[in-house]
Amino acid sequence: MQFSLYATINVFCICVCAIILYRRVVSLDKQKDHKLFNSVIIASIVFFVFDMLWGLSDSGMLPKTPLLSYFINAVYFLCIGFAACIWFIYSEKQQSPSIIKNKTILYLVWIPFVIYSVLVVLSYFFNSVFYIDDAGEYHRGVLYPLQLILCYGYMVVTSTKALVLSFRKEFYDQKRKLLTLATFAAFPVVFGTLQAIVYGLPTVSMGIALAILQAHTHFQEQLISIDPLTQINNRNEMIKYLSNKIKEKKTDFILFILDLDDFKSVNDEYGHVEGDKALVRVAQALKKFAQKYNAFISRYAGDEFIIICDSNGLDSMIVSKEINTFLKEELSIDQVEYDLHLSVGMAKHCNEINTIPELLEKADTELYENKGKRSY
Repeated sequence: MQFSLYATINVFCICVCAIILYRRVVSLDKQKDHKLFNSVIIASIVFFVFDMLWGLSDSGMLPKTPLLSYFINAVYFLCIGFAACIWFIYSEKQQSPSIIKNKTILYLVWIPFVIYSVLVVLSYFFNSVFYIDDAGEYHRGVLYPLQLILCYGYMVVTSTKALVLSFRKEFYDQKRKLLTLATFAAFPVVFGTLQAIVYGLPTVSMGIALAILQAHTHFQEQLISIDPLTQINNRNEMIKYLSNKIKEKKTDFILFILDLDDFKSVNDEYGHVEGDKALVRVAQALKKFAQKYNAFISRYAGDEFIIICDSNGLDSMIVSKEINTFLKEELSIDQVEYDLHLSVGMAKHCNEINTIPELLEKADTELYENKGKRSY
C-alpha cells in the first residue's frame, strides 16, 4: 500500500466534509433534523482521521503496539457505525416523522448499534470483529461479516424504504427527496464492499464523502423551493406550480387557503419557539393530507398555507374536517397543552376564475367567512 495515496485520499475527504460542515453550521438553518446530518458529517470526519492513522500504523510510520492498533481500529469501526445509525434516524425522520417520534421505536433503532459497539469493544479480549496480534498487525475476526451487516444494514434498510416510497403516487411531491435518501447508501455500501474484498484500499472513505456531498447538494437545491421551517414548498414554488396548472387547461382543480386560528395566542403564551413548532405540526398534518389526495402543499405566508389538488368531491368543510383531524393526531403525539385549529377557504378553477390573483382572492374571501362562522 502506498501511504501517500492513502493519506491524500483521506485528507481530501476530510477537507470536503469539513467545508460542507462549516457551510451548514454558519447557515441560518438550525433545524434539529439538519443537526442530525451534521452529526453524520462529524462522525465521518473522525472516521477519516482514524483511517489515516491506521494507514500510518500499517506503513510503519506509527509504532505498531497492540494497544495503539486496537484503539485506532476500535474508534474507526465505532465512528462508521455511529454515522450509519444517525443517518438511519435522520432518513426515517424525513420519511415518517411521526414514527420516529415514538421513543420505543427510537430505542429499538439503537439496539443494533449497541450490539455492534459491544462486539467492537470485546474484540480486544475475544477477537470477535477484529484482532491485533503481538506484532500489532490488524486481522479480521470471525464476526467481521456480522459487523458489516449491522453497520451497513442501517443504510440499506432506510434506503430501500425510501426507494419504494419514491415510486408511490401519493409521495410524488417528495420524489426527489426520497431518491436522494435512497441513493445515499449506494456510495458507502459499494465502496465499502470493495474495501472489504480488496484489503488496503481506502475506498470506503471516498464512498462516504461522495454520499455526504450528494446529500448536501440536494439540501442546497431544496433551499430554493422549500420553506426552511416547515420543510414543505414555499410561496415561490407554489406560484410556479399554480401557473403550470393554469397553463395546462386540461382538468379543473381546487385551491384551498388555510389559516391557523388564534395563532398569536400560542406565540404570546408559549413563546415563538413553540409557535414555530406549532407551524411544523401543521405542516405534518398537511403532508398526511397530501399523501391521501395526491395534493400539492405549501406555506403561503406566516401561518397561512395552500393546498392545490383535483376536485375529488372535496370542499372547504371536508378539507377542514380532515386536516384538523390530522392536526389533532400530531398534537396528541407531541402531548402539547394547547389546541390548534385551521380555517379553510376554497376557490375552484374555472372560466370565470382562471388567474392566480382571482383564485387567491376567492379562496381568501371564503376563508374569512368561515372564520367568522366558527364559534370559539
